[in-house]
Amino acid sequence: EAKGAKVVEEAMKIVSKAIPSAKLITAGSSGKWLDREGMKRTFAESDLVLVPSLYLDAFPRIVLEAMAIGIPVVGTCFGGAPEAIVDGVTGCVVNPFNIKEMAEKIISLLENPPKCREFGLAARERIETNFNLDDRIDKLVKIYEGLS
Repeated sequence: EAKGAKVVEEAMKIVSKAIPSAKLITAGSSGKWLDREGMKRTFAESDLVLVPSLYLDAFPRIVLEAMAIGIPVVGTCFGGAPEAIVDGVTGCVVNPFNIKEMAEKIISLLENPPKCREFGLAARERIETNFNLDDRIDKLVKIYEGLS
């Protein structure tokens, strides 16, 4: 419930009316549990990724994983997703209690493949620029060196 399964269910009712061919794949404990290879295949088939958390999900790794392979994310305003997603640039940040808005953002991306690709490319660039592991390690080492 806290991961937003019911919210997505309601949003997909709206999406399906606008785009009957839209397909939702649910991965995780509320849906099908996928191993790493399964996630890779699922990402390859996906136009976008939804992260509909209703609670303060500190920093959902799925957001970074999707963005790193160039898939835009529709995430919620709760928790850490907005730290990675740039609304209207790399994906969309929505209030999960506004189901209509969530559905509209999903529809907007699915109906506009060039926009979806543009967001995906921007997402990939954002990950490379702002969430590069080597850069993060260097910053952390400098912090530790400053403490001694």
